[in-house]
Amino acid sequence: MKLLPILAACMAIFLMVTVSPAFASRVAYTYTLADLGQGGWGGGPLYTNGQANGANGISFNNGADVGTFKATTWTSGTSKITGGPGVDICGTLTVTKTDGTLNGLPAPGVYPFCLSSVLGTFIPITGAPVVLFGALMVRVTPVG
Repeated sequence: MKLLPILAACMAIFLMVTVSPAFASRVAYTYTLADLGQGGWGGGPLYTNGQANGANGISFNNGADVGTFKATTWTSGTSKITGGPGVDICGTLTVTKTDGTLNGLPAPGVYPFCLSSVLGTFIPITGAPVVLFGALMVRVTPVG
């Protein structure tokens, strides 16, 4: 019977130590990216403190180019698509395989990367799917 309070205290300390600072912030938006062809898919939360989480798998050219985008931060601005509010999501692009062509991914490695560098604009905050380039579905949804 004396073991129960000790066990509860240990669990509480364990939870306090393992909670990431990113999760201490509230979620402002969620994002989703999905290539309607071979490209990739994924998404995650965008926190009110400017941090982001989530990952997107990337594979195209019949599997000749493979990588992962891991979101870490985001900023707000104006989307050229709608003229309204938008977000740019930044993080790291980890390339695991490349076909070595100019149309493919860079050499294997880890690179800083922002989605606006590919999209040419911030992703609009619409809460609804927006299709870009005829093949990439993006969605940023406000939370709350």
